[in-house]
Amino acid sequence: AYSSIDSTDTLEEAFAPGGVFGRAARISMEAENDGGSASSGVAGRFNLTPDIGYNRVEGFSPALSAAVGRDIQVFGRFGRAFGLEENLYGYGLRLRRNGYRLEVGFDRRVRSTYPSWTRSRIENSIAFVLGAQDYFDYYRSERTHLSVSIPGSGAWPEVSAGVVREDARSAPLTTDWQLVEDEPITRNPALPATRVGAFEFGLEWGNKPDPFGIVGLDWARVDVEVAQTGLLGSDHNFVRGRLLGTWSVNTF
Repeated sequence: AYSSIDSTDTLEEAFAPGGVFGRAARISMEAENDGGSASSGVAGRFNLTPDIGYNRVEGFSPALSAAVGRDIQVFGRFGRAFGLEENLYGYGLRLRRNGYRLEVGFDRRVRSTYPSWTRSRIENSIAFVLGAQDYFDYYRSERTHLSVSIPGSGAWPEVSAGVVREDARSAPLTTDWQLVEDEPITRNPALPATRVGAFEFGLEWGNKPDPFGIVGLDWARVDVEVAQTGLLGSDHNFVRGRLLGTWSVNTF
């Protein structure tokens, strides 16, 4: 059962809201360094990304992510889950060099057991408020990760590898309010407190498409997660693979 806990998303992916609403909410401000190249150093860029959500576990949950720098980037996220009455946060450091990117970070938040790149947080929140069942199941997560990635070129994929330790525990149902009440809200599944330590490997071709974008894209990604009992205190031993992809077809 614990293999359903996903440990493949990086903080960068987790902090970026998707879909048309996510793009509309993104606020970017470019800043130039005083002296030297604007494309290097910590003060080269400042980016803010607001986020807002509503689900049966977190309740109303606004958050704000920030990132400072280009080649050396410090990033973080702070939010509040009013249903749980808890502060949720994350922080980390990202180092970009010619030929690779190194990232280390910590994240304390509520995660879904199975993420979806076709259904964003804000889209799920709107559907839930309007009477639909919550699309996701949730759990509390405290995750530390270290990863390195090498950009792809031409037919060669982007290659990523890393290690993650995640402490997971249950998150209770805290709210059932909906603007349009259709049917009783399903309870969030219980999860005994546990720890997962795993190695991660990934291959990615093309650019990840936006499901609401105008132009279709050819894209594919392969992920493999290997959890080992005893690795960083892990309680579990499993191997999990995931294959995602899109293919565009000219229709006119």
